[in-house]
Amino acid sequence: MLIPDSSNSEIEALLTAFETCTLPRDCWTHSAHLVVALVYLHRHPYSEAMELIRNGIQHYNRCQGSQGYHETMTRFWIILVQDFRLRAKLCINSPITS
Repeated sequence: MLIPDSSNSEIEALLTAFETCTLPRDCWTHSAHLVVALVYLHRHPYSEAMELIRNGIQHYNRCQGSQGYHETMTRFWIILVQDFRLRAKLCINSPITS
């Protein structure tokens, strides 16, 4: 469902399917987790995004009948995605890439 060069409409479709629990379980891949985290972190303040991601994953898992959630790993990946997002922003705005 999701490839590195996904369009905005594909990303929005992923978010909608995730948020409405209609995303097929086999499409809830590690890449999909990262895309959801990246978009939420881009759209919301950090603490709000953290809660939205955590609660969203737990809600999606309940809807899918899955117990597969790990708080420490979720927080770790959110921190990592935020770090990546901030570093990428610095690189894009650096004089070297302007």
